[in-house]
Amino acid sequence: MLPFLFAAAWTPYTRLRPVNCVALPPTRIVSRQPSDRVDSLVLYGDVGVLIGYGVVQASVDNLLLPIALAQPELFTQNQPVLAAQWQGLALAGLWVLITLSIKGYSPRATRSLPSREALIPLVAAWLGSTAALLLCFSVLGLPLEAELEFALGSATVIGGWRWLYSLGLPLI
Repeated sequence: MLPFLFAAAWTPYTRLRPVNCVALPPTRIVSRQPSDRVDSLVLYGDVGVLIGYGVVQASVDNLLLPIALAQPELFTQNQPVLAAQWQGLALAGLWVLITLSIKGYSPRATRSLPSREALIPLVAAWLGSTAALLLCFSVLGLPLEAELEFALGSATVIGGWRWLYSLGLPLI
């Protein structure tokens, strides 16, 4: 074997230089099953959407709370969501854990939204994370009215995000 090779591309500004070649040990390629792949864009998108939803909900509650206290007849829900930004974070964590456990982030499931394969992980993650969150609130004796609406809103924002993704966002 030659201890070096010459660069093949030559321009008037470069000269051929020796390039050291080192023999690498053979590597073992571990192939993963297609069902083991994770659509990381959707995973990070779910987390971002749910955390963002909690932060926006907390901001809107703080902004509208003085009006809701002064004129409660203007609002259907006059109680703010308790620690909405933290609920968004908890909801995101529960959502990802449930979806990962049922392989809901496989590209086959995330890129075919109207299909049964895509809807089952969405519904399971929403029901599981909402039930866990509401169960914690009821065990702690906290009010559930605003939290129930928060959970319903989370289904709307996640559904919207996933629908947009299935329409044309999978650019990768």
